[in-house]
Amino acid sequence: MPPKHFYRRRSFWLIALVVIIAPGALLLVIGQFTPAPGAWLVRQMTGLARYDNLPNLPEIEANVVAVTDLIYDGQHMLDIYYPGEAANEPRPVVLYIHGGGFVGGSKATTRTYGMALANAGYVVANMDYALAPEHRYPAPIIDANAALTYLVEHASEYGGDINRIFIGGNSAGAQITSQIAAVITNQAFAETMDIQPALAPEQLRG
Repeated sequence: MPPKHFYRRRSFWLIALVVIIAPGALLLVIGQFTPAPGAWLVRQMTGLARYDNLPNLPEIEANVVAVTDLIYDGQHMLDIYYPGEAANEPRPVVLYIHGGGFVGGSKATTRTYGMALANAGYVVANMDYALAPEHRYPAPIIDANAALTYLVEHASEYGGDINRIFIGGNSAGAQITSQIAAVITNQAFAETMDIQPALAPEQLRG
């Protein structure tokens, strides 16, 4: 007959296995009925992703002016970063769109990267947008177009040249970038999406 400590050890490992597996199994079952648990998990992960490891970050922050939390569509916000040093002519404008699997992330995660672009001589808009599952497609594309509308109206206040606009993003933001670029340059696609482009194709430089 096995000693008592054998059963205690086996019980310990069984309990540990249940504790490890049960939460994942519960999330898997609930996920069959709602995307909320998966979205929550992605949001926790993307909230930790930042681009703050630039060796010259103090210099960038000293050189760049940051205007934060500007409401561009009555609900969502964007930041604008631009060089503090005056320029002889308007600067090109960059709209940057964060990633996060369409369900997470925020402009806070790409703030440093946006400021680095501004330090290189651009006027940068770093935007938030509607996230799934609370909002459905094509909400982020509509938001990106609204952010461009805001820039058309206000970029000159920060020294930006609205006729030289670049759009970029990482991960999901890159996919949103490609779609808003298609809306701007492809009339048939814009009509299919039922979106009136904020820019003329010649204003989009990249």
